[in-house]
Amino acid sequence: MLKDIYSKKITELREKNNMSVSGLADRVNADEPTVLSWENGETVPSAENFYKMAKVFSVSMDIFFESEEEKKQVEKSKEENKDLLECLKESLQEKVSDVKLSTRLKTHPVCLSADEGISFEMEKVLAQMPDGNPYGMKAVRILEINPNHAIFNALQNIYKKDKTKVNKYASLLYDQALLIEGFDLEDPIAFSNAICELMIDASK
Repeated sequence: MLKDIYSKKITELREKNNMSVSGLADRVNADEPTVLSWENGETVPSAENFYKMAKVFSVSMDIFFESEEEKKQVEKSKEENKDLLECLKESLQEKVSDVKLSTRLKTHPVCLSADEGISFEMEKVLAQMPDGNPYGMKAVRILEINPNHAIFNALQNIYKKDKTKVNKYASLLYDQALLIEGFDLEDPIAFSNAICELMIDASK
């Protein structure tokens, strides 16, 4: 079960870093009973708390959700599809720092995660400032794809048949991930037109 995975990982990482329960609680602005409830699988940390713990332990957030078997499967799939992932990354250019397969996605096809630097939460706070984030500070984005979702199989087939179409699909998935994360689209009209084009192509 998922709770068995993340609860064990939190305890494992805390002990590996020679950190007490109270020490971890202080670092993530929680109390000891709350951290103990996470480690016992009684409650689920919020996304913000998972993010804080990942920063404290200097690990990717994925580590809290992946079993050893899932990790091995994803590493194998990553190696088998490295050319496709690189093609997606090149298609998105400066929009993302990386495109990778995810172990934490279960039903969603894609999501965004923040690389080193400011978090998405901080980016949104800055955007709400009176001057509207005048320096344009943004979190460094990573596009994560669910390797077990049908969309990934579709990407594999598209890449084999016509690599030139990957660019269009990469942009659509990136925009979808932006919407899921609560960000505005950079070009809503282009997004709408791209969906219409795909629907027309599918009907042919």
